[in-house]
Amino acid sequence: MNEAELARERISKEMTLAETFRKQGNEGRARVCARRAVGIALVWYYESRKINITNPDVIELMKRVLSDSIVPDDVQQAAQRLSAKITSEFQYASSSDPLADARCIIDFVLKETGYVA
Repeated sequence: MNEAELARERISKEMTLAETFRKQGNEGRARVCARRAVGIALVWYYESRKINITNPDVIELMKRVLSDSIVPDDVQQAAQRLSAKITSEFQYASSSDPLADARCIIDFVLKETGYVA
C-alpha cells in the first residue's frame, strides 16, 4: 500500500468513527475524529506539494490553510470554523457542522492530490 492509499484509509477510518460518534449523540468526539481526519489529509497535501511539515498539529495545519493563497475561500472558511474553540458551554461559536467542514477540506485535498475516487 502506497502513502496515498494509507492516508486515504486513515482518513476514511477517522470519518467513519466521526459518523459513529455523531449517531451516538457524542458530537464532541465526532468533532475530534473529523479534525484528526483533516490533520492526516493536510499532512498528505503539504507533503505532496513538497512542503516540509515540522509540526503536524492539526490546528497549526489549519492555520497554514488560512494563509495559503492556493486554497479556495470555502476551504479556508471550513478550516476557520473547524479550528475555532468551542464555548464554555461546549457549543460551537457558529452554526457549523464539523463533519461537513472536514469533508470540504478533505475533498479539496483529494482533488488537489489527484486522488479523487
